[in-house]
Amino acid sequence: MKKSTGYFKTFSLTLSVGLAMSASLPAIASIKDTSVSIGSPNRSEIVLGQRRSRIGFKVRGIRPSVSREGGISRGSSCGSEGQAVEVTALLPKTNEAELSKKAEIEVESTVAARPTFLIHVPQTSAKNAEFMMRKKISDQEEEIVYEQVVALPETPGIVSISLPADQAALEVDQLYNWTFQVVCDPTDRNKDLTVQGAVKRIELDSSLANQLQNAEPRDRPAIYAEAEIWTDALSTLADLRKANPNNQQLQDDWNDLLSSVGLDKVAQATVIGSLNGVN
Repeated sequence: MKKSTGYFKTFSLTLSVGLAMSASLPAIASIKDTSVSIGSPNRSEIVLGQRRSRIGFKVRGIRPSVSREGGISRGSSCGSEGQAVEVTALLPKTNEAELSKKAEIEVESTVAARPTFLIHVPQTSAKNAEFMMRKKISDQEEEIVYEQVVALPETPGIVSISLPADQAALEVDQLYNWTFQVVCDPTDRNKDLTVQGAVKRIELDSSLANQLQNAEPRDRPAIYAEAEIWTDALSTLADLRKANPNNQQLQDDWNDLLSSVGLDKVAQATVIGSLNGVN
């Protein structure tokens, strides 16, 4: 099962892109100490209880060793002391030069009906952010399917936002565009710090479903990564890190996964978790 090769046109931003397990899978639990190996020996083999070959994500056309920035945001004086800050979507950096010629962004895959997206938000004076999900209808038309204003934490770190349980599930093979906008000045939204991603839900085939069902929670991110499903590889690993903050193996996995797509600069940031909505 391979990641979608589709692309999604941006509507007003030329931003680099842009994560939850299937509801049928067991909930994430604490990490067990039993040794087990799962996955391809080429990239994602995991052996619990000892350091294993690194978990990584294959980015087409760009070597993981190339130094590149993950996500692009528009600068704004939104820092805690009026300084410019940058928001980063935790997404693989792709061949931006080629995509920008077509005003397109790469589409990431998910098998989740209501996926989770992660963003690094630095220290900022902003209090709120706005998340929006839009369904691609045609080249000229999009339909807003979900939007929510969320409260930002007082401390910098990696936050997540998920589609809620009462939200309609993403349609399989349908393109969606999402934006996350830090509201620096409620009276002038042109000063928002904005990142954008695109996602498509794909079918969970029986082979991958069996691998995930039989795997320890610790092993699932690497299985998603091997299948080139970035959204779920990242979100499941983030959930594990949040539940087990002192687990060094998970920290190593996190560093390896983010480094493989050029997100080294945010790898050490605190994983804060889900944001609460503002009524």
